[in-house]
Amino acid sequence: MYKVIIADSYMEIGRNFKSYINTKFKSDFKIIKIITDNYNIHEVIDNLKPDLLIGDIRFFGTISYKSIKDLHEEFPNIKFILYGSINDVDYLEQAVELGTLDYMTKPIKPSDLSRSLELAKEKFEKIKNDELEEKNIYIQYNKNKDLFKHYFFDNLIHGILENEEEIKNSLNYFKVDIRSPYTILSLEISDFKQKIIDMDDEEKNLQICKVISSTEKILIGKNSFCKINSFNNILIILGEISDLSEIIKIAEEIKEEINKKYNIMINIGIGRSYNQLKDIFVSFREARSSLKYKYYMSENSIIPIDYVEPYNNITFRYPIEKEQKLIHLISIGDFEKCKYILNNIFDSLRFVAPLPEKLLPQIIINILMSIIRYFKEQNNLQDINTNLFFSINDAVKIETTDEGYLYLYNIVEKFCTYIINERKKYDLKIVESVKKRVNEKYYEPISLKNAAIVAKTTPEYLNRLFLEYEKYSYYDFVVGIRLKIAKKLLLETDLTDELIAVNIGYGDVKYFRSIFKQYENITIDEYRNLK
Repeated sequence: MYKVIIADSYMEIGRNFKSYINTKFKSDFKIIKIITDNYNIHEVIDNLKPDLLIGDIRFFGTISYKSIKDLHEEFPNIKFILYGSINDVDYLEQAVELGTLDYMTKPIKPSDLSRSLELAKEKFEKIKNDELEEKNIYIQYNKNKDLFKHYFFDNLIHGILENEEEIKNSLNYFKVDIRSPYTILSLEISDFKQKIIDMDDEEKNLQICKVISSTEKILIGKNSFCKINSFNNILIILGEISDLSEIIKIAEEIKEEINKKYNIMINIGIGRSYNQLKDIFVSFREARSSLKYKYYMSENSIIPIDYVEPYNNITFRYPIEKEQKLIHLISIGDFEKCKYILNNIFDSLRFVAPLPEKLLPQIIINILMSIIRYFKEQNNLQDINTNLFFSINDAVKIETTDEGYLYLYNIVEKFCTYIINERKKYDLKIVESVKKRVNEKYYEPISLKNAAIVAKTTPEYLNRLFLEYEKYSYYDFVVGIRLKIAKKLLLETDLTDELIAVNIGYGDVKYFRSIFKQYENITIDEYRNLK
């Protein structure tokens, strides 16, 4: 039951409202107070906390709009139904814009009050359902919070998170205390594929659970976080330790515990230590890469990246996935986002400078070749001379990262400009083909959705093209074509309105007449009289 306050300068009117509501809406609304003076209305509302206020707009004084606005802002959860004379309609409509549910004009009919109360009931029910849905979502979220925690760490180790403050806030939110420096250890079950041949799913899953259980036991008291990364892989983020011998000692304890307790052999890759959270992904790549060397360093080994690739500090930091994203963005002509990605790539190269001799030109040439390959796969550059965009000879001469950045920046801008121009040509073809189809098939169902399917684009994009190139919407274009035919038939034939409507694709003659009046500012009968 919803609590209601009635606000009117005349007690008798308030009582009439109360009597009607008690008779017709007794099970839905309860009148908790009738107030006839507005001097302490804020205090009354604050104390009684009603769900609904029904009031005369004049009750709120000569500056009623401001008073109601203040009430809306102070008590956003309370709904309002207002009423007034016909001269108050402007103020009542303004109040609706502020969030008032409904308004009525005097003399108030029972049907008007019933309509407003039914509307209030629907609103309250919707609010209740929304709150229940929100509560259920929150319950589901809390049940799956560990899953979101897992997603966060996935993003962290794969370098998707780049803002140090954002990462710190997320760690605090998930109550994970990891302090710098940060080192990734990657634990991998040896000969996993061979071992699981005779295992069912439960045995396979239990095996990695045994590994993480033993790992967490060894890590007790250490500044660390441990997570399952796959069926045969566990990741450890180890904090506060940078001395490699200490890290190896911890890795040996983990390996021995797992070997001894479960007779499971594991390999452990160790990345380098970094002071920034956003560099954890570099340590992760190093740890995973070091595991590749297990095949000649033997199984059941601990392999730090400094043992196998001591001088490689470029490969693991270079954002190869951003290079791929850059190529995709070029293919759609999004130069603004391309600039952002280019900055990311060259910031990474500057970080590891100086680069080995001739590596920078090779990186740039690889990017250019990838762009060309991607375009040729899409048939976008089959007939284009790539020398118009770049020269390999120029790329080979690049020596500094600043030169390389400027060189690629200009090429990417050229490619994007070319794509945008080609896209415009293609867009114009789409518009012209759709216009042609409408002109030929105006009598068929030619909704925006259907037209978009035929044009192999989205309804939103097709409509945007019409607004851009034709200066009116697709719908207006269709109506314009149909009414052009209709006017010709009205003046040159004796066909009935019904037949003309069918002839131009409208099954409902009433709708045809309404559209005609709306667009031509004249009725069909008046237009016929122009003969």
